[in-house]
Amino acid sequence: MLIEIEKLKLHIILGLIVIGIFLPSSLNGNTFNTLYPILNTIIAISILILTIKQFNFHRSLLVLFMILFLIVNTILTNFIQYQFGTLLIIIPLLFYFSIDLKEIDTKIYIKYLNLVSIILFILGFGVIFNIEMINNFLSASYTTSFTDLYYYMISANRPVGPFGSHSIAAFIYFIFFTLYYVLWLKSKYLLYLIISIIYVLFIFSLKSFSALFFIVFAIATIINSTFLLKKINILFFMINISATIIIFLLLNSFIDITSILMGTETNGLLSRYGLNGILNNNIDFLESNLFMGDGIGYTKELIYTDSGYIHNLLIYGISGTITFYIIFYIHFLQKKFIYIFIMLIAFLFFEIGYDIFFYTRTIYILLIINYFTQMEKI
Repeated sequence: MLIEIEKLKLHIILGLIVIGIFLPSSLNGNTFNTLYPILNTIIAISILILTIKQFNFHRSLLVLFMILFLIVNTILTNFIQYQFGTLLIIIPLLFYFSIDLKEIDTKIYIKYLNLVSIILFILGFGVIFNIEMINNFLSASYTTSFTDLYYYMISANRPVGPFGSHSIAAFIYFIFFTLYYVLWLKSKYLLYLIISIIYVLFIFSLKSFSALFFIVFAIATIINSTFLLKKINILFFMINISATIIIFLLLNSFIDITSILMGTETNGLLSRYGLNGILNNNIDFLESNLFMGDGIGYTKELIYTDSGYIHNLLIYGISGTITFYIIFYIHFLQKKFIYIFIMLIAFLFFEIGYDIFFYTRTIYILLIINYFTQMEKI
């Protein structure tokens, strides 16, 4: 009886994760400015309450420091406006970092993981093959603050799915590629390899700088197949660092790799961190306000997207930001497999160009990853 109750609870949890990933953020193209984040938070908190095994004392203590930074910085901010909606993302995420998750039933988990993939494939191929019904559904249900960009992506047959932008979609597709590729390495079940290849094709179809970046990440993951299921070791680092240096030197003799990596004033790192970058005001502000953040204080003079590191510095200050990434590192690498480390690096690299931890669906991706690492042997 107890086993059946646990299975039922697991079905509810995984069902809520699926709902969270595909929860519409708009109706007929009109964004739910209040309803969507509230519903999203209720779903996320419900999942976390159901998944609690016990609070992790050390991580909970660090999370309390994070909350303290948030409260103090909000009280002391000089800004007269506040982003109260940010709390709807911060609270579930910090709660998530505080808890340990129970082991998960592999068969049930994979059924729901496959369900997510089936829905993403229907939406993705619908856009690629310009199926009007799918295009209309996406345009009506998933426009957020990227409205114009989203409509452009759909019209250009780029499979952004429910994720709002090509950059976020490329990142999340890379995560799913990695999970299925690891499943294939564990089981040698051909279907998992095919699914992982489809995710790579979706990334390629996004045709953006972010997509190119994650294609390279996917190739690097495949090259490291021998290491993926092993614990982190020095040989992995030595081989990858050496290979990176050699490839960089070889390619740099034919093309300017540095310029490609830096981008232009309209795209890439220069568009954010360059002399005329959109984050210039933020960087100038942080030079004199590095130690104290502003909590949920808000001003129109600053940009609160396009860099996770800067967004965290604006909220928590440098001490709080360092604490945040320490918590993330400790929580993420509880099991020190190399495939988990590669996903960790993907998160940290993506933070350079987008504040992924302030994206509402990130909590569900983190839960999927965490449950994956808790699975019994396949």
